[in-house]
Amino acid sequence: MKFNFSDNYEFEAFVRKVAAECWNTTGYNGPIVIDDKERDGILENDHHIYCLEITTAKAARHTADSCKKLENLVRKLRGLHPDKGVTGWYITRFEPTGDQGAILSEYKSIVNHRTYDAFYASMVDAKDYLIEREKKPFGSIRGPHDGRFDSQLKYTPTKILNTFTGDYLHTSVIARQMSRSPFRGLLVGEYGAGKSMALRDIFQRLSRQYRQGEDSQFPVYVNLRDHVEQYDPDECLRRHASSVGMKKPENLIKAWRSGLVYLLLDGFDELAPRIATSSRKRAQDLRKSAINLVRRLIDETPNEGSILLAGRNNYFDTDKELHSAVGVRSDWKLFEIHDLDNDDLARFIADHGWEGGVPDWVPKKPLLISYVKQHNLIEGSSAEEQMRISDPASGWDFLVDKICEREVDQVYVALEPGELRQIYSRLATFARRRSDRRGPLAFSDCRRAFVEVTGVEPEERSITAILRLPGLSGSLSGVEASELERGSRFFVDPDLADCLSAGDVEAAIKMPYGYQVAVHEGISHTLGELGRSVVYNRLGPTADRDLGEALRVFSPQYSDGARNVCADLISVAFSNSAKVNAEIFISNIYVTDLSIEGGADFSSFTFDSCGFESISIDVINREHMPALQHCQITTLRAPEVMRDILQSGVIKNNAIDAVEIFDLSYDTLRNAGAPENYLDLVSIIDKAFIQSRKGRQLGAMYRGRPEERRGSIEKILEAMEKAGWITTVRRGGADIVVPNMSRAAEAKAIIARKDYGHNLANLF
Repeated sequence: MKFNFSDNYEFEAFVRKVAAECWNTTGYNGPIVIDDKERDGILENDHHIYCLEITTAKAARHTADSCKKLENLVRKLRGLHPDKGVTGWYITRFEPTGDQGAILSEYKSIVNHRTYDAFYASMVDAKDYLIEREKKPFGSIRGPHDGRFDSQLKYTPTKILNTFTGDYLHTSVIARQMSRSPFRGLLVGEYGAGKSMALRDIFQRLSRQYRQGEDSQFPVYVNLRDHVEQYDPDECLRRHASSVGMKKPENLIKAWRSGLVYLLLDGFDELAPRIATSSRKRAQDLRKSAINLVRRLIDETPNEGSILLAGRNNYFDTDKELHSAVGVRSDWKLFEIHDLDNDDLARFIADHGWEGGVPDWVPKKPLLISYVKQHNLIEGSSAEEQMRISDPASGWDFLVDKICEREVDQVYVALEPGELRQIYSRLATFARRRSDRRGPLAFSDCRRAFVEVTGVEPEERSITAILRLPGLSGSLSGVEASELERGSRFFVDPDLADCLSAGDVEAAIKMPYGYQVAVHEGISHTLGELGRSVVYNRLGPTADRDLGEALRVFSPQYSDGARNVCADLISVAFSNSAKVNAEIFISNIYVTDLSIEGGADFSSFTFDSCGFESISIDVINREHMPALQHCQITTLRAPEVMRDILQSGVIKNNAIDAVEIFDLSYDTLRNAGAPENYLDLVSIIDKAFIQSRKGRQLGAMYRGRPEERRGSIEKILEAMEKAGWITTVRRGGADIVVPNMSRAAEAKAIIARKDYGHNLANLF
């Protein structure tokens, strides 16, 4: 907090406060009148008496009077207290002038002179601390280029929400609020949102104020992850001071207890519970136990001191639980960091010297964008690199690996990143059993996933890793907190959940003979489009062969788990046009949606007495159709050109609730004046942005249009890719056109407005 040191009374009070803490004095320490003269302070402990004169004055006359007063008082008290040492102290706000220095030299045998800075440093060398602290890591901050600690990493100011007022502000405003008056604040955000970077920027702003003489308090930045299993605040600060390199760690404790520091605490979600995992206490109690250190630091910080606490908003079930555990009161400032908006994103990319945009599937969090950029996966040196990251399946797969690596590093959990990913994936599989694809997951599910993957009970650090996994939240939209089991979690991002769900499906394919199909029992949600692509990509060049072998193993089994595994494998095979040569007979499975698309031969599959929510058929050769018999199909969709094929086979042999024959009515559009180039564009938009959001085979872009339009379609596809509407990626052995869904509304508007003059339709 800034003090007006031009006010002598305020300066006197502050110096007395520092002196009392530095000398461990007791009793009254305010100004006192002795021998009809006011003394600025007489402080006493068991062995010593300290006489104080404190001033902001620069006049030599004042110095002479003060030194004379001190000399007389010291001699008097030495006579009255021969058992104690008595010393005089003259504390000035500024360096003495030449005249003042001459007077002080006359009294040097009895008067100790110190400037404010020197006297303050006798308790704690704050400037030395601030210099050395900059050389140590700040929370989870790592350089975007190599993933290592980088003390010079530039911070991009991004918007921070004040949840009480609804206003957006920046770190400069928070630092200014802290320096104006005693402050208590809480800063939360999701994984990778930039909490540590924001906290470090606040630290550096407050540090500059102190080093420039504009502030009497200095910031102390503590990485809470370094203080796992600590409970005592003194022990925490002592270890922190030692790690920074302070010669007298105890002095930092004194400064804190005197209210002379801004205490910045980073990572309340990284503290492990002190309760053993065998305890029957629930997750809420574990979390509350884990942050006992934080609670004591808050409780024992003097009113004059300030605190800003940061951590993930998904660690606690609700804001109410977090506030209760921490001890948040009505006077606290509450802040949240959200994903980058367009302006913040542009500045963030420019500040790091990067070029190019960010694919629409990438969550707009600084850390995740850094992962993508630091591995040159957008502006890479090869077209293959750019293609890989533009594909949501490859991109999400890559990000999940990086997330798990970082989690293991952050909480020093006794797991390999691959093991943590398996646990994470098992949680996603458990979530597929719920009525909502996202969860909720009970804490018992988290523990069970850990045990099933590792074979051992989780230790304290592992509990922390589970509680704070990115993408998991303690609240569920549309569900009251009272209806959820304490400690429940759910996946916020369905794409993350779908990507993770691929893990168990991949394991089933790679190890069909030893896989425990019970993992898939009770599943009510089949693998999504993203998850199917992730599985197929991870299988590599042997994907088709491995899928065929796994289907051959699981299809004869009749358990609920085996049926659900088969449903996932079918979805993976058909979504990726896998070439499965073995004869596969599938019966009594349920699949949400099945896409039978041209370009692959599915004639080796027979579906008997199966259930399908929807089937979309668009094949070139009727000989490549799978056999469907005695199946229950809610909705069957196909283009007009396939009506005869459906009538003679699929519709005749199965129970179908609704048949949807879709046709863009090219003749109608043509009769209305639509040019052929526009019809080519409409055909692409329909297939890429409407029929599928995750990607369609390149070959599908040409179907339904005359062969002589192929050249036009190729040019439109090239133009759309260059303009960022689509990306062509490689999955398995097929080229896939992936839409940029941020352009979906614009794409659909081209059809709705009959925009014949759109530049994409006029390339010739």
